[in-house]
Order: sequence, then C-alpha cells, then structure tokens
Amino acid sequence: MDLTPVEVWSRLLTRARQDLPEQTFRTWLEPTEPLRLDGSTLVVGTHDGFMADWNEKRYTQLPRTRPPPSRQCQHRSTSGIR
Repeated sequence: MDLTPVEVWSRLLTRARQDLPEQTFRTWLEPTEPLRLDGSTLVVGTHDGFMADWNEKRYTQLPRTRPPPSRQCQHRSTSGIR
C-alpha cells in the first residue's frame, strides 16, 4: 500500500516532534504542507522562501535520522500556504 503525501508528512512530523524542541518544531515544521511525492522524495511547501531555505538546509536529512530511511524531503516556497 502506497502512502499519500499527507500520510508520509504526518508520520515524519510525528517523529520530528519527538526529536526537536517544541518551539523549533512549531516554528519551522508545523506551518508546512506536503505537496507531492516525486518517487521517493516528498516535496513540502512553506509560506515563504526563507522558511523553505531554512528547512532545506536543516531538516532535509531529518527523515533519515531514524528508521526507516525510505524518503527524502525537499522544501519549497508556495504562495498558497499560510
């Protein structure tokens, strides 16, 4: 069974919440939205370019810090996310 982008992101956020300080999680990861899966890469949208760059530099590897290492993340700025 293949997971939807929302299901994948939800699982990753659950793990990230356990690994990161609550304020960090709420500031940088909570206000994001899964956009699509491109093969094994989850593309995540943010409300601005700064947040996308910040998340790309700091949290792209987050899914690989705990098993299973099956997905990568890319963070992109999108105007539709608030």
